[in-house]
Amino acid sequence: MTLPLWGLLERALDNSQTIDEAIAAAIVAHEQDPDAHLGTGESLQAHKNDSVIDHPQGSVLGDKYTNREFTITPMFTSFDHGYNRSASGILYSLAGLRLETTGTINDTRFVRASGQYSPAYYDGLKEMTFQYTAIMIDTTNYVAYGVAGTDGNLDVGPGLGFKFINNVLYAVEIYVDSFGDPQEVTELVTGYTLTTRNLYRVHLTTAGVATFFVNGNEVATWTLTASSDYGLALFSFQIETTTTSFRRAEFSGPYLSISIK
Repeated sequence: MTLPLWGLLERALDNSQTIDEAIAAAIVAHEQDPDAHLGTGESLQAHKNDSVIDHPQGSVLGDKYTNREFTITPMFTSFDHGYNRSASGILYSLAGLRLETTGTINDTRFVRASGQYSPAYYDGLKEMTFQYTAIMIDTTNYVAYGVAGTDGNLDVGPGLGFKFINNVLYAVEIYVDSFGDPQEVTELVTGYTLTTRNLYRVHLTTAGVATFFVNGNEVATWTLTASSDYGLALFSFQIETTTTSFRRAEFSGPYLSISIK
């Protein structure tokens, strides 16, 4: 008696599909399942959530570069063109700068990168990522900002990023209200030493949801108060002394990526 091959047997008395056919159908269904391997601890879920993309060096080619965003990593080699800035109190190197006020109360030092004539100006309806590193040299009597946007002056807005006050950190949204007056939405951020260098990052979606990160950790998120507002600066760094002593802050490695539409 010749025994039939196991794979050619029918699945059941009332199902003529063979075992081989059932296995093949299950494999196809698995390959077409968009959620396959995305369960907690499964391979694709772990890969998508890795903090570092672990591919061979040199494996990302130029044709994989974004075709829907404008990206810029400016160098501070000169402020003669493209920057609105203080007349003095700016020390800079290739990738970073230090802002130093005088000892006059309320003296302010700032650098703002112009976004005019480009698609990179701040817009609350565009997807955007902005990041930089910063260190506050002093611990008292100052107010500093590192934000994407503003319209040439932080008192005008709008902007999105971080605010530093007397060694206390806030996520901040600067916007203009219906009367034309600047307002702020802030959320306190704790657990970080501002006198050491930290990486600050804010991401904005087209739905107007801003998410803030420090050293890769999410620290705040909210929906913009005025998502239709826009400013003509790429980003702004600023420090103001609130005493009769000079105050200093360093900002470096700014990176901005913003949707061109």
